[in-house]
Amino acid sequence: MTFLQNTYAACNSEFWLPVWTKSNKRTEWFRLSELEVAEQRMLEIAHTDDVYFGWCGFAERSTIGRGRSEDVAFSPGITFDADILSADAHAQINLPASTEEILNWIHSAKIPCPSRIIHSGNGCYLQWLHPQTVEFDSEASRRDYAKKTADFHSALRIIANEQKGWKFDTTQDLARVTRMPGTFNHKTNPPKPVKALDNVCRGNQRYSIDDLWNWANETLLAVSASPVSASGAHKLENYTATFDASSEAISAGCAWIRSQLARPVSQTYDEWLAMAAILSRCKGGEQTFHEMSKQDPRYNYGEAAQKFSEAKSNLKPRTCSSIQCSFSPPACETCAVTGTVKSPMAFGASQPDLAFLQSEWVLDAERQSFVNILTGETKTEAAFRTRFNHLSSRRSVTNELIGDKLTGKVDRTRYSPGIRNRFVFRGGSRVLNSWTPGGVEPQPGDC
Repeated sequence: MTFLQNTYAACNSEFWLPVWTKSNKRTEWFRLSELEVAEQRMLEIAHTDDVYFGWCGFAERSTIGRGRSEDVAFSPGITFDADILSADAHAQINLPASTEEILNWIHSAKIPCPSRIIHSGNGCYLQWLHPQTVEFDSEASRRDYAKKTADFHSALRIIANEQKGWKFDTTQDLARVTRMPGTFNHKTNPPKPVKALDNVCRGNQRYSIDDLWNWANETLLAVSASPVSASGAHKLENYTATFDASSEAISAGCAWIRSQLARPVSQTYDEWLAMAAILSRCKGGEQTFHEMSKQDPRYNYGEAAQKFSEAKSNLKPRTCSSIQCSFSPPACETCAVTGTVKSPMAFGASQPDLAFLQSEWVLDAERQSFVNILTGETKTEAAFRTRFNHLSSRRSVTNELIGDKLTGKVDRTRYSPGIRNRFVFRGGSRVLNSWTPGGVEPQPGDC
């Protein structure tokens, strides 16, 4: 039995699998009855190019590239990308140094032993296969499976960061492509072979999606309940439990909290728990939690009430670093209080209107002005007062923000193309980078 046949055993032979070539972005489609042909095609391409196949497949050939997650028809299991430190292949530096470190982590963290591990040349694909390929008979079943997959991925990323300080990429989408053993990884010169690691897994063990999801839930609950994690990801500086914080102010100060309250239907389980832990510290938080939760069709009052009670007794609110590591929300990339606020809970005693201003505006000390981190708009202190002074009930809005330790402050603003971090340190000064990705990447000149 070939590699792909072993992966998609007992699946509908009329379903389709995409094969994608990196250099020309070309997608070729093969029915599951043609898996040997698909493998031969990938081996041909691999001599000169990076080639991938879709981990999940489709009932119909997609007209949109290699297919979308919302159109996936079946899944053989869960695959997780664990990159290895490589200056040639990865920009991230908080990664394991070797395959051995990954294997030791799997064992020490008591992660379910993968059904198989594929060395990609610059990392490992950890793959947990199901006893049989899971076929989705409805949008609801696909959505439920996607959420459970996301929870499992989140648990892996969280404990990797908690225990080792590693930061793995988010690779949980169902339309994810992966490499096949026997091909080559052309990110480096010379290319590196992609190969299956033998004798590292216990007898090709297989798991149902619920087996993996239950492990993820237990892991996330244990991590959230721990008083201080190894990396300090859940440690709040000078944190003392309070149960009268303002959820309105916290959501005003944190765009991620706002997004969770606005779109709970797309929440993962650990996002739901994270919101329970935060709202459990808020006045009227339980009602807000139920109002958020009941927008999900799976809402059950008793279950939600029990989780809220558990969160209030056992869980600490997430820190900003934990939220960013676990969920990789886009909002964190444009947060004006990055590096200033340790947790959304810091806004619990703030005025909501001022907290919202702090979530978007940064004080530039050199120019004595405020810069909107989302739009790049700059307002002098006088212009800022003219526009927003009505939001301050105590004094001048600029004096209030300047005197508040939660306000994001920088020594100066500079344009640094190609550097994606919005806040950088130069010569001991904190600098706001006004460059934002716009689809055109900087290239070396010929001067």
